[in-house]
Amino acid sequence: MPGISCLDHVQYRALNDNNISYMRILTTITFFTLLLFLGGCASQQNIQRDIDTTGEEAYTDWKAQQEASANDSLGTESPINRTTEPLLDGSLSVADAIKLSLQFNRQLQVELEERLAASGQMLSAIGNAGPEVTASGTYVREEDKSGFVVDGEQVSIENLEDYSATLSVEVPIFSGGNTASALRSAQYLKVLTEKNIQAAIEETIYETMRGYYEVLLLQEELEVAQNLVDLNEQLLQDVINNQDVGIATEFNVLVARVDLSNAQTERQLAQNNVDQARAQLFRILGVAQTSNVEMTDELRFNPTSTNRDEAVERALKSRPEAASSQMNVRIQEEVLRSAYTQYLPTISAFFDNTWGNPNPAFSSVNDWGRFWNAGLRLNWSIFDLSREGEIQQEKANLRQQQISFYDTQEAILFDVQSALLALENARQSVETQQLTLEQGNEGLRQAEVGLREGTLTQVEVQEAQQTFFDAQLSYLNSLYNYEIARLDLQRATGELRFNNRVDREMLDRLQR
Repeated sequence: MPGISCLDHVQYRALNDNNISYMRILTTITFFTLLLFLGGCASQQNIQRDIDTTGEEAYTDWKAQQEASANDSLGTESPINRTTEPLLDGSLSVADAIKLSLQFNRQLQVELEERLAASGQMLSAIGNAGPEVTASGTYVREEDKSGFVVDGEQVSIENLEDYSATLSVEVPIFSGGNTASALRSAQYLKVLTEKNIQAAIEETIYETMRGYYEVLLLQEELEVAQNLVDLNEQLLQDVINNQDVGIATEFNVLVARVDLSNAQTERQLAQNNVDQARAQLFRILGVAQTSNVEMTDELRFNPTSTNRDEAVERALKSRPEAASSQMNVRIQEEVLRSAYTQYLPTISAFFDNTWGNPNPAFSSVNDWGRFWNAGLRLNWSIFDLSREGEIQQEKANLRQQQISFYDTQEAILFDVQSALLALENARQSVETQQLTLEQGNEGLRQAEVGLREGTLTQVEVQEAQQTFFDAQLSYLNSLYNYEIARLDLQRATGELRFNNRVDREMLDRLQR
């Protein structure tokens, strides 16, 4: 059998040592992978538990609000303290509703957070213009010292442990105008954010007043439906009395009962519509759904006259959408200008200072030391095809923003013109429905007298009732449509923030 040389023995031992090292490394990697996997499973479970807990807390809070609402209706003290949604109880005017929505409406609160984002972009632009200071450090431990053998003695040239720490400072000197462009873009964005907040405020006021007037309309319709029920109850009683003296038949009584049942169904439908509209209004206001309020304002006809030229002038000067569109053009101009700066070089000054062991200046010295360097750094992109494509894209984007700006102006003019026409149509409709209502009221009065005197039939009285009922609903809807048309005109001219008893101090705080 062949023998095993000393060299073979050394190689075999080294091979075994390497295998042992590889096994240790593989075991360590497997162990940490398993820990990460288990940690991921635990994190997934925690996420699901967090979701379930959130849902349970939401249901518990809703249940507590229901119980609190019941206790309030019984005249007892509420058992919980609400920190999320205020619970309203009492009278509510349009002005109070606007104040509440400006304070608690969630969509407006989301828009207000954009102000912080705009401030952050401004800070970022300022930061890019200033120096950049970074610190880094490393720690390395080797398995063994590397070296060589001299006359049978091992000489090490490295430490088992290496330390180093570096402080770097870089100051931009010239960026081709990119920094100035970024600062101007941030300033335009700040203005754009404020205009978007103004638009959100106006939209909140509009939705609040529209929701409030819708509740008023539906409450009036509910009252009309209740009056119709009362009329049918009285008619049923009259028919029963006529049956007792032989004037009416059993069929007449049956017809009256069916009409009463239909009127009661209409009343219940009207009540459901009121409840739904109130819930939607509470959502706009950002208050608890269990709130119990009484509307103090009412639908009234207050005709106003508006000059078309004055309305257009106010719209073009006051609408935040016009200013927002203009700011988008300015921002895109700066983006295009920034793209052109890629043709120019960038120059910056730098300074690096490194502390380390071994000495970073003399690697053979196993002791702490330091080493620094400073200079200028120039970067200049001579050829970059993607740069040409980016500039072409930004040119197209600028043209799109310019077209959008002109389209926004046209849309504002269209809104004003449409609102003026709608307001005039609504005014004429109110005046017409007033006459129709008076006619229906007189017709019902004469029909009721004729029924009692026996000159008119039950069917004729029911027709008069339905005519008067329809006239009331048409008149109420004409009042509502006039109020909405007036709101649409104020929104089209950008005047909702100034013409509707808005809390000036709160408005100034939101528009700071």
